[in-house]
Amino acid sequence: MFFHRRVFFAAALFALPLFAAAAEPTPEGVVADELRAKALAGDADAQLLLADEYLFGKKRPGNPVLAAYWYRKAAEQGSALAGYDLGCCYEYGWGVDKCRHRALELYKKAADQGLAAAAVRRAHLLYSGIPAEDLGLLHFPELPPDKEEALRELRRLCAADYAPAKLELAILLCDDPGLRKDHAEEIGRLAREAAEAPGAALAAKLFYARCLRYGIGVIPDPAAALKLYKEAAEAGDPSGMAAYGRMLEFGMGVRPDLRRALELYRKAAELGDAAGMVFLGDRLLADGDMEAAYKWYDKAAKLDHAPACAKAGDCLASGWGVPADPKAALERYEQGAKLGDANAQYKLGKCLAEGRGAKPDPAGAVFWYKCAGARGNRDAVRELGAALFYGRGVPADPAEGRRLLEAAARAGDPEAAAILNGEVR
Repeated sequence: MFFHRRVFFAAALFALPLFAAAAEPTPEGVVADELRAKALAGDADAQLLLADEYLFGKKRPGNPVLAAYWYRKAAEQGSALAGYDLGCCYEYGWGVDKCRHRALELYKKAADQGLAAAAVRRAHLLYSGIPAEDLGLLHFPELPPDKEEALRELRRLCAADYAPAKLELAILLCDDPGLRKDHAEEIGRLAREAAEAPGAALAAKLFYARCLRYGIGVIPDPAAALKLYKEAAEAGDPSGMAAYGRMLEFGMGVRPDLRRALELYRKAAELGDAAGMVFLGDRLLADGDMEAAYKWYDKAAKLDHAPACAKAGDCLASGWGVPADPKAALERYEQGAKLGDANAQYKLGKCLAEGRGAKPDPAGAVFWYKCAGARGNRDAVRELGAALFYGRGVPADPAEGRRLLEAAARAGDPEAAAILNGEVR
């Protein structure tokens, strides 16, 4: 999801090591332009604008390394906005080595200077936590998630009526299964307010459309969701194209139009939208073009799109459009599992339980079944129940195992019912 750069610059260009960029030289015989001359003379505003031009390739060739250099120069003079932009470069690896610990430091400094956009990005990183990172001779230890601090900061910004904070808070609450149910009304309210704010970004409108489509904190309204998706698609937004296509494919709020849906999926995919790649892959797979389907799944997986990882893993596991490769399948499942996809977590658990792609690891399987089950994956609940019932990878707990198996059976799982009936073990 993308916001206007000055509102939510973090979603398409962040990351450059402060020490990695050398001073920008002036080639012999080349007369520096006026903006660059001002930047070289120490004008912070000129340095910031020059960095923007290098980053986005406007008025001069794109050069993220020089962009990061000039952001740093402006930040050293106290520009909160330049510090924030440099933090974005570090978070996403634009022109510098990716380092989210450095990004967090820069966001905090800019937030302390009163820049709300930096406070939002800082809260995002605090919520997710940051793994250990090495940057040359520097080592940054793992930073565990601090969800309470992150949510507290976002609510403070929401109280100040800062729309991007409302959207970020709504997304975090919605994407956490443990919070979504208890905060559904808050999610719906925040989504609506962010989408209706003056100059609202497409990202806010798309998220509100998602709430309307699935009834998250609001009364389901497919027609209203369709309208927002269509507006985004017509504005050229690839995420909007993919979502609009999905509504057309399944006739949500409109008569089904599979041909138009496929056109939208392909356009979104070609523009780099991971969801569009997956939806296109699904259609190609259904039409029997497994090789093309796998290529799109794999491309989306390389963008860290969690559902795509599971689908690419399925192709690798079953030999759909690509030679069967259990080890590669397990790696894709693991990638998706770590990104939080319940299906990938369940599939990874099955691979570990059965020794497909790796040595059998019953305890590891149980761990991933628990993760997937917590996200509502019925198959994982069944497998976890069976593991507890029979003591596979975990101390036997027949009572708890039976409870989980009965829950899965009530939800319509025939395998769970068969286990309870002693038909399978």
